[in-house]
Amino acid sequence: MKILKSKLQDALKGLSKVVPPKASIPVLGHVRLTAANGNVSIAGTNLEEWLTCEMDAETENNADWLLEFAKLKDFLKGDSKVFVGIEAAGDRAVKIAFDAGGHLVERIFETMPLDDWPQIPEQPKDMKPVSSKLFENIRLAYPSSAKDASRRILSGVFLEDNAVIATDGKQLVKSDCEIPMDETAIVPKTKVLNDGLLKLDGGMAVSESRSGYKMLHFASGNWLYSFKCVEGAYPNYRQVIPDAQLLKSCAEFPKEEAQALLKSLPVFEKCDMYESIALYAGGGGVKFLSTKPKSSAMLDSSAASTGKNDHAIAVFDRQYIIRAFGLGLARICFDLGHSPLIATGERGLMVWMPIRGMIPDEYYKRLGIEIKPEQEKKVMTTKTETPVTPQNNAAVKPEAEKKADTEKKPAVAPTTPASPTGTKESFKVVHGQGNGNGNGNGTNGTADPFEDLQKAVTELRNQAKALTDGINVVQRKISDSQRAVKQREKDFRSTREILDKLKNASGF
Repeated sequence: MKILKSKLQDALKGLSKVVPPKASIPVLGHVRLTAANGNVSIAGTNLEEWLTCEMDAETENNADWLLEFAKLKDFLKGDSKVFVGIEAAGDRAVKIAFDAGGHLVERIFETMPLDDWPQIPEQPKDMKPVSSKLFENIRLAYPSSAKDASRRILSGVFLEDNAVIATDGKQLVKSDCEIPMDETAIVPKTKVLNDGLLKLDGGMAVSESRSGYKMLHFASGNWLYSFKCVEGAYPNYRQVIPDAQLLKSCAEFPKEEAQALLKSLPVFEKCDMYESIALYAGGGGVKFLSTKPKSSAMLDSSAASTGKNDHAIAVFDRQYIIRAFGLGLARICFDLGHSPLIATGERGLMVWMPIRGMIPDEYYKRLGIEIKPEQEKKVMTTKTETPVTPQNNAAVKPEAEKKADTEKKPAVAPTTPASPTGTKESFKVVHGQGNGNGNGNGTNGTADPFEDLQKAVTELRNQAKALTDGINVVQRKISDSQRAVKQREKDFRSTREILDKLKNASGF
């Protein structure tokens, strides 16, 4: 047979994403070159994935050889515009030759027995057409999947009816595209899909292997790609997606500015390991603020603030909004407190969580915004606090409440305990009401209710500190247990993969 060298080079470059560089089973370090009925194909596998490239070539006879991948790839380096001749050189050898600078270069390659080649999954004949947009969305979803290999389900991409989803528990991406399948599937992270080898419109199908694994089959251009899906149930991601219409703060960035921010946000002033940044949206427009204490760094934006809140600030890891802009999601919606942020656009949506414990008071001062009493009350409720339960209230009733039967209680604002971030309590006296003795000024010799309330708050703070210490001890024990469980799962998974590979290689 005679094949253009550039086609062989492209095929081997693609197969390098599947063929293991150091195969524990020798045959997996080989590729299968087949010529039949005028068609030539070359295939490789790692027992989890099967990749085949079909090529145009001049053939006279049928052929089927197993050639060592590393040696073949090394031999075919150089000028790609020449033709390569391949022919049998005995029962267990193949001669490959091509012209290099006017000199004929040839080499004899030993072949392995075809019986050693693992069984190739049968390619379904009724593949349904798919757009290249599916392959693109899978590739773009991978950065939002879990990086920890022990979280195998979250490390993949979830396919369901007309949606591609990925999450690592901190962020979630959902891309809309047509997927012609009646069932769901979890696609593992593979080099073939992550590196964008499949770029053209093609087809897809779902099948079940003889071992009971769910298999996905993709066709794109001259590539045929089959792989095992990740087993397990994907989390119910819908419950973490907020309704954007209910979020009262929104910043709509023009496409041109969103692209410009992709360059400016990564180099904007940083202050911590999370690379946090503050986003303001409200009557003062839309701005990005540094989270570095006492910093005046600010990034103005021409984005439109279309929310209902007069002023709102969210603090989060900047990598998420950079990723959202990179996906073309330029409408950012959020709310006061610790509600998720959601970015929407033509591609779909992205959700991520803000950084808890960040107090926005300082940011409002930088912006020159004076928070009105009713606005301050809203801001106070957004800070990290442990609400007082009815049981806790009963345990810390002030002394003044014990005299409720004989004395009129003063009107005071309800109390909240001190937050871990140092939020101070505020009490408000309703003027015009006395302490129950008729003088209306609350300054006679009776017990001071504010002193009782302060004592109650102090006691509650001490209880909260003791509870926090206890929680930290429990969290450390849980972390130790989780690490032990993950290690056992990793050992189990490693053993299982070895057994599966041996099973597939032996043909049982």
